[in-house]
This record gives sequence, structure tokens and C-alpha cells, in this order.
Amino acid sequence: MTTIATDGKTMASDTLLSGSFREQFDSVKLFRIDNAVYGISGDWGLSMAYIDWVRAGRPKDDKPDASGQWNALFVKDGKIWWEGEGLRPIENGTPNAIGSGKDFAMGAMLAGATPSQAVKIAMMLDTSTGGKIRTMKC
Repeated sequence: MTTIATDGKTMASDTLLSGSFREQFDSVKLFRIDNAVYGISGDWGLSMAYIDWVRAGRPKDDKPDASGQWNALFVKDGKIWWEGEGLRPIENGTPNAIGSGKDFAMGAMLAGATPSQAVKIAMMLDTSTGGKIRTMKC
């Protein structure tokens, strides 16, 4: 899966993209859209359909699959939001994380780690988090 972590000022992600194939791929999981920074986790195709939908202005007549096999964390106007099944953003607290390594990342940030350091720690403990660490200012 992945690890996305944020403190509301910076968002960090791993780059591992894995699945039912032998190779593992380097992927982009952080996106700046308008005045917000988005991080995605879960099914790659569904996550990217969500990002395309957000980029298109969230048209009501063309919603992406919201089956719960993906989710997003985004920071907009200094607030952290989670979005997934139902496509209804839910405001969350700081710090926050999503993905298979979220518990490791949350523990690290609550102990004082930056989002980047938190993803690095998740990489050491979660086999579905790996690759490079990417960061984006919120």
C-alpha cells in the first residue's frame, strides 16, 4: 500500500507501487491541486481517478469509484482532511497519516518526528512502504 504523513505544513510519502506483478515501481503519490496538497493511498487506478476528478473541479455527474479501496489525505487552508468512501471530506487532526504504514508514522510524529522522518520509520517496519521519500510543502 503506502504511507502518507502530514503535520499540516509538510506532506511526505513513499514511492513504492506494488501489486500482483513481479516488479515494483516508483510512483508519485503527492499532488498539488489549486491551493491544496493531496496524498493518495490504496488502489492506484482508483486513486488516480480521484485525483483526476479533483483536478476537474469535482463534477457531480462524473464521480470516481468510492468503493473504499483507496483514500486520500489533503491539506487545504491549514486544515487536514481525509476523503475516501462516500467522497465526503472529513476534517482530521494534526498530525495525520494514511496507508498501511500509518500507525508507525503517527507514532513517530507524536514522538516528534517530521513527516519525512515518519515515512522513513514506516519504511523500516511496513513491508508495503518503500522506495524514495517525497515531500511537498502545504
